[in-house]
Amino acid sequence: MAIFDKRTFGIVADAVQNAKSEVKLNKTWERLHDEGIGQKITGKKLSLSASDRQALCQLALEESGADPAFFDLSALSTATRIETAGQVIDEKWTHRKVREDLLSIRSIAQVVRLAEPCPMPLGGYLTLPWQKALKHKHETVVVIENLEAFIEAEKINWPNEVQKQNPLLVYRGDKETTPGAVKRFLENNKQDYYVFFDYDPAGIQMALTQPGSPSIIVPNMPSDQLAKHSKWSEFEKQVSARKSLGKREESDALAPYINQMLKKQFAVMQERMIGFDMELDVVGM
Repeated sequence: MAIFDKRTFGIVADAVQNAKSEVKLNKTWERLHDEGIGQKITGKKLSLSASDRQALCQLALEESGADPAFFDLSALSTATRIETAGQVIDEKWTHRKVREDLLSIRSIAQVVRLAEPCPMPLGGYLTLPWQKALKHKHETVVVIENLEAFIEAEKINWPNEVQKQNPLLVYRGDKETTPGAVKRFLENNKQDYYVFFDYDPAGIQMALTQPGSPSIIVPNMPSDQLAKHSKWSEFEKQVSARKSLGKREESDALAPYINQMLKKQFAVMQERMIGFDMELDVVGM
């Protein structure tokens, strides 16, 4: 049975590298003692001789591929799984997620303009490390909240100022494609950009927490008509976002939209905006 998971390796590395002669007896050390390591002493402790520590190193090396006398687990904190597997047997010892740096991008014109043009099939998109996307040659960027809206972006009734710039479209992310990569891309892109999120308290709150001050794409429709498209159940669920927006004191261009949203209980999904071919507008921040 395998003994050396990452946690056990770290405990053993601490004991070996600090030449500990005794350790507190817990489940980990009980298991190692069952393998012939150390001698139990009073006070629920385990004594470790130099030969015990040497035996620990041998056990760890055989199971994990690394010697706890020298190996520093913190070196794996930013390593990829392949880089990790070059140092230890278990590639999952790294903290880093496989998709951590990946960004999903596309273009309304179905050609992503990087160092070289990258044609996309209809509904297709390109996934690449966010650092490589910094080389794009689009005039602006639009971050889109929902995956289906991102994939069906050609159906969006874009505001003219957005459409004419042939923006790079960026999917905000989910559990598979991390929002962290989008955040790092936006922080380093140094361009004015737009966000197109659900028009509800959570969507506005999310827009307000994006790097910099993006312009927000919103429905352009009289409030009495827009209310007919509101998903009331979604508005009701967003208690935290509603409270947060209700406390906002800024008197900027977005303030009237927030006040109206909270008063009229707007929660209009991106899919509804697209499916109903709503006219859209831009609110600068």
